[in-house]
Amino acid sequence: MKTYLLDILNRYNRLSDNLDIKTVLCNKSWQIFNNTRYKELYIFQEDGSLIASSKGNVTNATWKYISANKSLIISFKEQSYMLHPSFLDNLLFVLQKDGTEEYLFMINEEHSNTFQPKSLNDLAFYLKRQKEAEKKKQLQHEQAIRAERQRIQEENKLKHYKEQWIACRSQLWEQQRCKILNSSLEYQTALKNRMKWRIVKLITFLIMIACWTWFISYGVDYMNKTRTGSWWAWTIIIIQILSGVAFFIELFPPYKTPTRYEEELKQNFINKID
Repeated sequence: MKTYLLDILNRYNRLSDNLDIKTVLCNKSWQIFNNTRYKELYIFQEDGSLIASSKGNVTNATWKYISANKSLIISFKEQSYMLHPSFLDNLLFVLQKDGTEEYLFMINEEHSNTFQPKSLNDLAFYLKRQKEAEKKKQLQHEQAIRAERQRIQEENKLKHYKEQWIACRSQLWEQQRCKILNSSLEYQTALKNRMKWRIVKLITFLIMIACWTWFISYGVDYMNKTRTGSWWAWTIIIIQILSGVAFFIELFPPYKTPTRYEEELKQNFINKID
């Protein structure tokens, strides 16, 4: 296992403390970067065993992740190494050798056809480009946050202005309410219509009361004496119809009420922008 010095990694560490090392390492084949041009592979098993292949020669080793100091222990027969995860993306996994500034570079073999660094300069260029992309992404994220904050501030400012405007116009409405209503032709017409229909309801109600009084006072005795009920049946029907008409008019007045006109005038006055 060969490690290398690379200064850029001292300034670029972006791994999360919640890194699931087993998910990252296992079920993948990792090609180890070296300058010997010999192919070297590490295959980490979930049971803690490690298959290390160098030029086709296989060595059995073990690995273990120590969460206390976030270190990966790789043990060969002759020697063990303590490494700390330093950088990770979908192509490259970099581990720093404990107590040194030396790094082990592992390339996901699945992507080795598109990513084949030949030297440390290639690795440094890739990491620099990733750093710039990350910096640009972070800058865009910060700009988006600032834009969102500014939007919220503008909305709050507009909301506050609108609330002040409504409060001011509402107060002005109360001061000018009588004048505005008296000058509204539609409102005055609605008042007249309401008066007309109140009279109609009153007449309907009085006729209904009169019919019921007449029927209770004289109708029953007359029916018993004459034994004819057709006229009285029609009287009852008329009483029921008048009752229904009065009830319908009360619930659904056939005109636009002054209250509705006043509410519309009030909303138009408050929302009016001079």
